[in-house]
Amino acid sequence: GGLDPYNPTPDVILQKGHKDATLTYGPGKYFGNLVLNDVNKIQKLITDNGYSYVIFAPQYYNNHVSYKIFLSMEAHLLEPKTMAIVPTGDDANPSPPKP
Repeated sequence: GGLDPYNPTPDVILQKGHKDATLTYGPGKYFGNLVLNDVNKIQKLITDNGYSYVIFAPQYYNNHVSYKIFLSMEAHLLEPKTMAIVPTGDDANPSPPKP
């Protein structure tokens, strides 16, 4: 068959990295849609510096899961403390509720 319009080939493919044992979830913790405020800034950092990986490190933001965003030359399959990661200064934050 042809290209499925409801499941196109993604522009970005995410890989599971090293599990963060310090972040737990359960009742009272929420996952939801995320907002990335400055994609152009991150793309420029990647292009200007030749980074190969974008790393999303989970954290809590008012009981919702959000992510700090880092860049690296190596995959996040190792312990984070053994990697050279560079902060972007940007986060992926929970999307505000929509009416």
